[in-house]
Amino acid sequence: MAGFDPVLRGGEIFDGTGAPGRTGDVAVLGGRIAAVGRVSGSGAQEIDARDRIVTPGFVDIHTPYDGQATWETRMAPSSNHGVALPGGLVRGAGRGSVASFEQVR
Repeated sequence: MAGFDPVLRGGEIFDGTGAPGRTGDVAVLGGRIAAVGRVSGSGAQEIDARDRIVTPGFVDIHTPYDGQATWETRMAPSSNHGVALPGGLVRGAGRGSVASFEQVR
């Protein structure tokens, strides 16, 4: 029986503190990050994150405003553009959407 929901294995983890990335696992349980580092338990879904960057616990809301200046009369905050959308989708200034790791197998 799995102890976690998804577990991302072997990704390069950046925690947002400015520390260098480190290789490790990220386990999620009940929609929350349950463990970061070397995760010994199994996941209901095991995701191979090797050669991928994993950023648990923060959302990078950076969006370049240079493009926005061409289609808007004012520079509204990024949050008005749905940077993080319900259901795990992330939307950027490029007007494209990418699925969250829960939606990708």
